[in-house]
Amino acid sequence: KLLAEASSSNEEYIKQIQERVVNWLFFRFKTYIFSKGHYAWLRKNSFSIIIGITKLSYLLITVAVFYATGQMFEYSPEMWYRFGADWYGTRFSSYTNNNSNDTLTKDILFPKMISCEIKRWGPSGIEVETAQCVLSPNVLFQYFFLFTWFMLVAVFFTNLISCLLHISEMFFSHGTYNRMIDGGMMADKPSYRYVFNNIGAGGREIIQILTDNTNPLLFSKIFDELTHLLIKTADPGVAIRNPGARDDSDTVIEMNKDSSDSSF
Repeated sequence: KLLAEASSSNEEYIKQIQERVVNWLFFRFKTYIFSKGHYAWLRKNSFSIIIGITKLSYLLITVAVFYATGQMFEYSPEMWYRFGADWYGTRFSSYTNNNSNDTLTKDILFPKMISCEIKRWGPSGIEVETAQCVLSPNVLFQYFFLFTWFMLVAVFFTNLISCLLHISEMFFSHGTYNRMIDGGMMADKPSYRYVFNNIGAGGREIIQILTDNTNPLLFSKIFDELTHLLIKTADPGVAIRNPGARDDSDTVIEMNKDSSDSSF
């Protein structure tokens, strides 16, 4: 919200917002960016894990609705996902038999035609006739469940792809790093890549959110200042030559074996 407001504010206010964002990110990342161990790993990836669990819950809820729909129409536990396909009697379905006289569950729940009595005046007074009546609302209800089933199929595959993409982003940082560079319109610097790879999957999620919702010029200044501050606080496992330099042409980052680059 602050960054959104800063996009339309004066330069002094933008600078204040920039400092506040940099300080917040710096104090969030500095305590564990160069640390090892289970706690540091959890701190680096907790935000991304929460997002992953949320996306997985969406997928499981979709499957649960599929299953509930199958149970509603009395499918066996092995065929709970075939409601929409069986409706049309597709070639891979064994549920629908067009030559069978059995009444399907969908027609029991929402009967489309019923036997009804019609009373009318005739030569002998009130006459009662038996006829077949169409229940139009039930026809709409059947097609509503059919439409909902196909929507669930689309939602299921959307959530599945979202989960797979999130897992790939957690384990492989190259693609998300390029997105950040492109979104922020920044140059590819070794210090940027080093910080981005070591803030963990959770940190990369936060940076990507900033990239997508911040003016590219403002974001590039924020990330450049953040990188400079984090490298200045590097642990002994990271050797910095000329740490006061603000240009990567004068700054070389060397890592020993214990501080090697990690995409996760």
